[in-house]
Amino acid sequence: MQVSVEKVSNVERRLTIVVPVTKVEEAYTCKSIDWRKMPISRGFRPGKAPMSFIQQRFGDDARREALSEVIQASLNEAIAGGKLAPINRPHIEPKTMAPDQPLEFVASFEVLPEIEKVKHEIKSIEKLVVEVTDADIQTVIKHF
Repeated sequence: MQVSVEKVSNVERRLTIVVPVTKVEEAYTCKSIDWRKMPISRGFRPGKAPMSFIQQRFGDDARREALSEVIQASLNEAIAGGKLAPINRPHIEPKTMAPDQPLEFVASFEVLPEIEKVKHEIKSIEKLVVEVTDADIQTVIKHF
């Protein structure tokens, strides 16, 4: 998996992620097998339908689910690998999602700004002393 991190601004990051074809096809195969285990009304027992039938009938749904899982897993891996901490949900823009080609997408999100060390100095502290009188208490009681 290839990941490139672009610093758009002080708080915005853009990741371009390219996932190899083998990983995408492996996820698609796993999803097709999951769909194969489901009961189908065409006279097949669960788990006994031919894979060609499953891919013909449910191939698009299985591919969508597989792509969603691959995008989520690769995005989490890229964020963890780049030691990024997004503060909002990433906006994902697919670039290439064609079969038999690497999956490429762009994820944009915001992070907390980098704050440099702040130098400060306290010269003196003034402690305020306030005396509460009975008249002050009576005034507050009258208002409530």
